Amino acid sequence: MTIVSKKTFSPGDIPTAAELNAPYDSLAIASGDIEGDNSATGWMTHRHLETDITGQAVFNTCKQYNQPTGTSDYNNTVYQTITFAGNPAQITLGYTPDVGEVVRFAASGMVGENDVVVDYDYVGANVGKPNFYAFRLLLNHTTGGVAGTINLGEWGYSFTTKTNGPLTSSTITLASDIYWQPFAFSMLYRQTTIRTLNSVVLQCKVFDATNTLQIERHQLYAIRGKR
Repeated sequence: MTIVSKKTFSPGDIPTAAELNAPYDSLAIASGDIEGDNSATGWMTHRHLETDITGQAVFNTCKQYNQPTGTSDYNNTVYQTITFAGNPAQITLGYTPDVGEVVRFAASGMVGENDVVVDYDYVGANVGKPNFYAFRLLLNHTTGGVAGTINLGEWGYSFTTKTNGPLTSSTITLASDIYWQPFAFSMLYRQTTIRTLNSVVLQCKVFDATNTLQIERHQLYAIRGKR
Protein backbone atom coordinates (compact mmCIF):
# COMPACT_ATOMS: atom_id res chain seq x y z
CA MET A 1 0.00 0.00 0.00
CA THR A 2 1.35 3.41 -0.98
CA ILE A 3 2.02 5.73 1.99
CA VAL A 4 2.84 9.43 1.80
CA SER A 5 4.78 10.64 4.85
CA LYS A 6 5.99 14.05 5.94
CA LYS A 7 8.77 15.29 8.16
CA THR A 8 7.93 16.81 11.56
CA PHE A 9 9.78 19.99 12.40
CA SER A 10 10.68 21.17 15.90
CA PRO A 11 10.85 24.76 17.16
CA GLY A 12 14.01 26.40 15.86
CA ASP A 13 14.35 24.11 12.83
CA ILE A 14 14.86 25.82 9.50
CA PRO A 15 13.25 23.63 6.82
CA THR A 16 14.64 23.68 3.32
CA ALA A 17 12.50 24.12 0.21
CA ALA A 18 13.12 20.47 -0.71
CA GLU A 19 11.88 19.31 2.70
CA LEU A 20 8.72 21.41 2.43
CA ASN A 21 8.00 20.15 -1.07
CA ALA A 22 8.77 16.51 -0.34
CA PRO A 23 5.22 15.44 0.75
CA TYR A 24 3.71 16.99 -2.39
CA ASP A 25 6.31 15.37 -4.63
CA SER A 26 5.61 12.01 -2.97
CA LEU A 27 1.86 12.49 -3.39
CA ALA A 28 2.27 13.20 -7.09
CA ILE A 29 4.18 9.94 -7.51
CA ALA A 30 1.84 7.89 -5.31
CA SER A 31 -1.34 9.10 -7.02
CA GLY A 32 -0.09 7.57 -10.24
CA ASP A 33 0.25 4.16 -8.61
CA ILE A 34 -3.08 3.64 -6.82
CA GLU A 35 -3.76 0.03 -5.96
CA GLY A 36 -6.85 -1.92 -4.86
CA ASP A 37 -5.88 -1.77 -1.17
CA ASN A 38 -5.58 2.02 -0.95
CA SER A 39 -8.94 2.37 0.78
CA ALA A 40 -10.93 0.72 3.53
CA THR A 41 -12.76 -2.54 2.83
CA GLY A 42 -16.02 -1.93 0.97
CA TRP A 43 -15.16 1.58 -0.20
CA MET A 44 -14.75 2.56 -3.84
CA THR A 45 -11.47 1.87 -5.61
CA HIS A 46 -10.43 2.32 -9.20
CA ARG A 47 -11.72 -1.21 -9.84
CA HIS A 48 -15.29 0.05 -9.47
CA LEU A 49 -14.89 2.30 -12.48
CA GLU A 50 -15.31 1.59 -16.15
CA THR A 51 -15.13 3.87 -19.16
CA ASP A 52 -17.82 4.92 -21.61
CA ILE A 53 -17.39 5.11 -25.37
CA THR A 54 -15.53 8.42 -25.04
CA GLY A 55 -13.05 6.96 -22.57
CA GLN A 56 -14.44 8.88 -19.59
CA ALA A 57 -14.85 7.14 -16.23
CA VAL A 58 -18.47 6.48 -15.22
CA PHE A 59 -19.91 5.64 -11.81
CA ASN A 60 -23.38 4.47 -12.87
CA THR A 61 -24.85 2.12 -15.41
CA CYS A 62 -28.06 3.25 -17.11
CA LYS A 63 -30.65 1.27 -19.03
CA GLN A 64 -33.36 3.13 -20.89
CA TYR A 65 -36.44 2.94 -23.10
CA ASN A 66 -37.23 5.85 -25.39
CA GLN A 67 -40.22 6.45 -27.69
CA PRO A 68 -39.66 9.81 -29.43
CA THR A 69 -42.42 9.67 -32.08
CA GLY A 70 -46.09 8.81 -32.48
CA THR A 71 -49.08 8.94 -30.14
CA SER A 72 -51.29 6.38 -28.42
CA ASP A 73 -54.67 6.77 -26.68
CA TYR A 74 -55.90 5.25 -23.40
CA ASN A 75 -59.27 5.22 -21.66
CA ASN A 76 -58.68 2.17 -19.44
CA THR A 77 -59.71 2.48 -15.78
CA VAL A 78 -57.16 -0.08 -14.56
CA TYR A 79 -53.44 0.24 -15.13
CA GLN A 80 -52.25 -0.70 -18.62
CA THR A 81 -48.68 -0.63 -19.96
CA ILE A 82 -48.11 2.25 -22.37
CA THR A 83 -47.45 0.75 -25.79
CA PHE A 84 -46.76 2.22 -29.21
CA ALA A 85 -46.60 0.18 -32.44
CA GLY A 86 -46.53 -3.00 -30.38
CA ASN A 87 -43.54 -1.90 -28.29
CA PRO A 88 -44.26 -1.58 -24.54
CA ALA A 89 -42.64 1.09 -22.39
CA GLN A 90 -40.44 -1.46 -20.67
CA ILE A 91 -36.82 -1.96 -19.64
CA THR A 92 -35.44 -5.49 -19.33
CA LEU A 93 -33.19 -5.54 -16.26
CA GLY A 94 -32.08 -9.12 -15.63
CA TYR A 95 -29.87 -8.58 -12.60
CA THR A 96 -29.88 -9.35 -8.86
CA PRO A 97 -28.73 -6.34 -6.81
CA ASP A 98 -26.91 -6.88 -3.52
CA VAL A 99 -29.07 -6.63 -0.41
CA GLY A 100 -29.06 -2.96 0.56
CA GLU A 101 -28.25 -1.78 -2.95
CA VAL A 102 -30.31 1.11 -4.36
CA VAL A 103 -31.60 1.47 -7.93
CA ARG A 104 -33.21 4.67 -9.25
CA PHE A 105 -36.15 4.43 -11.64
CA ALA A 106 -37.42 7.47 -13.56
CA ALA A 107 -39.92 8.24 -16.32
CA SER A 108 -40.98 11.33 -18.25
CA GLY A 109 -42.95 12.25 -21.33
CA MET A 110 -45.55 14.47 -22.96
CA VAL A 111 -49.34 14.30 -22.92
CA GLY A 112 -51.04 15.13 -26.24
CA GLU A 113 -54.55 16.28 -27.18
CA ASN A 114 -56.76 14.52 -24.64
CA ASP A 115 -60.47 13.95 -25.26
CA VAL A 116 -62.15 15.13 -22.04
CA VAL A 117 -65.87 14.40 -21.71
CA VAL A 118 -66.31 14.53 -17.93
CA ASP A 119 -64.33 16.70 -15.53
CA TYR A 120 -66.97 17.95 -13.08
CA ASP A 121 -67.11 17.03 -9.41
CA TYR A 122 -69.50 14.58 -7.79
CA VAL A 123 -71.04 14.54 -4.37
CA GLY A 124 -69.86 11.51 -2.42
CA ALA A 125 -66.94 9.13 -2.77
CA ASN A 126 -65.91 10.27 -6.27
CA VAL A 127 -65.56 14.00 -5.69
CA GLY A 128 -63.19 15.39 -8.31
CA LYS A 129 -61.92 12.00 -9.47
CA PRO A 130 -63.16 12.07 -13.11
CA ASN A 131 -60.70 14.89 -13.76
CA PHE A 132 -57.67 12.73 -13.02
CA TYR A 133 -55.38 10.30 -14.80
CA ALA A 134 -52.38 8.55 -13.31
CA PHE A 135 -49.09 6.80 -14.08
CA ARG A 136 -47.43 3.88 -12.33
CA LEU A 137 -44.00 2.24 -12.39
CA LEU A 138 -44.34 -1.52 -11.93
CA LEU A 139 -41.33 -3.70 -11.16
CA ASN A 140 -41.45 -7.36 -12.22
CA HIS A 141 -39.21 -9.65 -10.20
CA THR A 142 -38.49 -13.23 -9.17
CA THR A 143 -37.98 -13.97 -5.48
CA GLY A 144 -37.28 -17.51 -4.29
CA GLY A 145 -38.29 -18.85 -7.69
CA VAL A 146 -41.69 -17.13 -7.51
CA ALA A 147 -42.65 -14.33 -9.92
CA GLY A 148 -44.08 -11.16 -8.44
CA THR A 149 -44.54 -7.43 -8.90
CA ILE A 150 -43.78 -4.33 -6.84
CA ASN A 151 -45.69 -1.07 -7.26
CA LEU A 152 -42.82 1.43 -7.21
CA GLY A 153 -45.11 4.46 -7.11
CA GLU A 154 -48.11 6.26 -8.61
CA TRP A 155 -48.33 9.84 -9.88
CA GLY A 156 -51.57 11.69 -10.73
CA TYR A 157 -52.36 14.58 -13.06
CA SER A 158 -55.40 16.68 -14.00
CA PHE A 159 -57.06 16.72 -17.43
CA THR A 160 -58.20 20.33 -17.16
CA THR A 161 -57.23 23.64 -15.64
CA LYS A 162 -59.90 23.33 -12.95
CA THR A 163 -58.29 22.42 -9.64
CA ASN A 164 -61.41 22.88 -7.50
CA GLY A 165 -65.01 23.87 -7.80
CA PRO A 166 -68.49 23.42 -6.38
CA LEU A 167 -69.18 19.97 -4.95
CA THR A 168 -72.32 19.27 -6.92
CA SER A 169 -73.80 16.26 -8.67
CA SER A 170 -75.02 18.36 -11.60
CA THR A 171 -73.03 18.75 -14.81
CA ILE A 172 -71.10 22.00 -15.12
CA THR A 173 -69.25 23.58 -18.03
CA LEU A 174 -65.98 21.83 -18.77
CA ALA A 175 -62.83 23.71 -17.84
CA SER A 176 -60.05 24.17 -20.41
CA ASP A 177 -58.21 20.98 -21.36
CA ILE A 178 -54.50 20.91 -20.64
CA TYR A 179 -52.76 19.83 -23.86
CA TRP A 180 -49.07 19.00 -24.22
CA GLN A 181 -48.55 18.77 -20.50
CA PRO A 182 -45.24 17.18 -19.50
CA PHE A 183 -45.02 14.49 -16.85
CA ALA A 184 -41.94 13.41 -14.94
CA PHE A 185 -41.23 11.43 -11.80
CA SER A 186 -38.61 9.19 -10.21
CA MET A 187 -38.09 7.05 -7.13
CA LEU A 188 -35.47 4.93 -5.38
CA TYR A 189 -35.83 1.17 -4.93
CA ARG A 190 -33.81 -0.50 -2.15
CA GLN A 191 -33.09 -4.23 -2.33
CA THR A 192 -34.20 -5.80 0.98
CA THR A 193 -33.83 -9.50 0.11
CA ILE A 194 -32.26 -11.68 -2.59
CA ARG A 195 -34.44 -10.81 -5.57
CA THR A 196 -33.88 -10.87 -9.33
CA LEU A 197 -35.21 -7.75 -11.03
CA ASN A 198 -36.64 -8.81 -14.38
CA SER A 199 -38.14 -5.65 -15.86
CA VAL A 200 -39.83 -2.33 -15.11
CA VAL A 201 -42.81 -0.97 -17.07
CA LEU A 202 -44.54 2.41 -17.36
CA GLN A 203 -48.34 2.21 -17.05
CA CYS A 204 -51.28 4.61 -17.09
CA LYS A 205 -55.01 4.75 -16.37
CA VAL A 206 -57.95 7.19 -16.20
CA PHE A 207 -60.67 7.33 -13.58
CA ASP A 208 -63.57 7.81 -16.00
CA ALA A 209 -63.58 5.72 -19.20
CA THR A 210 -65.35 8.47 -21.15
CA ASN A 211 -62.12 10.48 -20.99
CA THR A 212 -59.25 9.58 -23.30
CA LEU A 213 -55.61 10.16 -22.37
CA GLN A 214 -53.22 10.69 -25.26
CA ILE A 215 -49.53 9.95 -24.72
CA GLU A 216 -46.88 11.36 -27.04
CA ARG A 217 -43.12 10.90 -26.60
CA HIS A 218 -42.07 9.17 -23.39
CA GLN A 219 -38.99 7.60 -21.83
CA LEU A 220 -38.07 5.31 -18.96
CA TYR A 221 -34.76 4.91 -17.10
CA ALA A 222 -33.16 2.50 -14.62
CA ILE A 223 -29.93 3.78 -13.04
CA ARG A 224 -27.73 1.45 -11.02
CA GLY A 225 -24.56 2.39 -9.18
CA LYS A 226 -21.44 0.76 -10.65
CA ARG A 227 -20.53 -2.36 -8.70
